[in-house]
Amino acid sequence: MSDVEMSDEGEELPLPSVLPRAFKQTSDYLRHDDAGALPAGEPTECLAAAGLLRAEASPMRILFLDIDGVLAPRLNAGQIVRQCVDGVVALCQASGARIVLTTAWRLLPGKTEMFNTLLRRHHGFGPVYDVTPDLRDSVEQSSKLEASRFVQVPERSGLTAETALLALHRLGVHEEGAASAVKATFCDPDYDLHVYSEVMCEYSRQAFSPRSREGGDWSHDPCSSKFAQTRVHEVVKWLEAAAACGLNISDYVVIDDEDLLQTGMAPSKPVRRSINMERMPPGAKAMLSSSSCPDDDEGWMFAF
Repeated sequence: MSDVEMSDEGEELPLPSVLPRAFKQTSDYLRHDDAGALPAGEPTECLAAAGLLRAEASPMRILFLDIDGVLAPRLNAGQIVRQCVDGVVALCQASGARIVLTTAWRLLPGKTEMFNTLLRRHHGFGPVYDVTPDLRDSVEQSSKLEASRFVQVPERSGLTAETALLALHRLGVHEEGAASAVKATFCDPDYDLHVYSEVMCEYSRQAFSPRSREGGDWSHDPCSSKFAQTRVHEVVKWLEAAAACGLNISDYVVIDDEDLLQTGMAPSKPVRRSINMERMPPGAKAMLSSSSCPDDDEGWMFAF
């Protein structure tokens, strides 16, 4: 490639001197000279596996994070809840941990970028540090996850104060002040009403509580052992790749709503989960409760 461009008269002109600097800035950005933040527009690339994470000698903590069932409780049919994200942010701030996404969202175009925007715009945090590699079609051996590195979150409620404090402990943080800061984020009794709209790119308060669906709640079968083994293997391979990049991972925790510690023979074809909708019990009575709405009207919610 020539370092010249042509004028309208056919005269050769040198390229603007700014271009080499722009190329360098782009290269630096992709190689994480901004302390290892995942570039927008690259939601599925594992930077550790590509050798693009900058070496750091200082000890580092990593929070491997799922989204469905953790930040987006089943209670809310997959909508991200503000309090759950606040809890993760508080957990990272109290421990200094960086987020590596394990969620299937990382495999969908634009989802990681959307999550980064949410973190930055509404929580003053982020972006995520990296994502785990996609090894769904290449798992040939099983990897083991120690129970002391894992926190299983109740899928219906999502991340709670109890599970967040357990994760903090497993990240090696035991200071009372840090625990108090994390616990303080879980104080909203109507937390399930404050959800994120991907269309509007903002949080809003819902007038109809998802808790009113309790009588006809979603029922999920456990994930297959193949699914669990694959996700664990992706975590282990990320840790190996990070070490090869020169990172010093001192502590880490995996937060997921699935049982990733299960063992056994995996089926030949992984089945994520089946969904069954339960019928309302005969004679169930509806109860009315009031809740304030953003427009100051009373919002009446049916709870079965």
